[in-house]
Amino acid sequence: MKITYRIGVLLVLALFALAGCQGAQAVTGGSVTDVITNVEQRKSGTTIIWVRTDITSGYCTKDPAVIANATLYKEFQAFATIEYTSLSIGEADTDVLGLSGCDPEGEGIRTYRLKSLRLADIETTQTPPWKQAQ
Repeated sequence: MKITYRIGVLLVLALFALAGCQGAQAVTGGSVTDVITNVEQRKSGTTIIWVRTDITSGYCTKDPAVIANATLYKEFQAFATIEYTSLSIGEADTDVLGLSGCDPEGEGIRTYRLKSLRLADIETTQTPPWKQAQ
């Protein structure tokens, strides 16, 4: 009886632990390819990058090279690929990275930690003007 009870308690604790890994605060990763519309410097020293097709998500970084590239891509309206992870409130490595300025914007706005930014490898279906027949 005691063994069954202990196993049951351990099972319930394990389920609670697994449930804590799910939901809105779970760290998940992903990528988005889009045109950068805004590079917004914050007072905290962080920068939020916004893209054209998703006005409810911002991508946060402190990396000066990433910020410079994002600004350049925005200026030329180039497609960029952003790799990100979710930014959970109170996440332990958030403070270690100094990204405390990446707090969520507000209701309905998601803020992600930007992991990498690169020029997208997009093939165009349009013929460039210099290749068009005369």
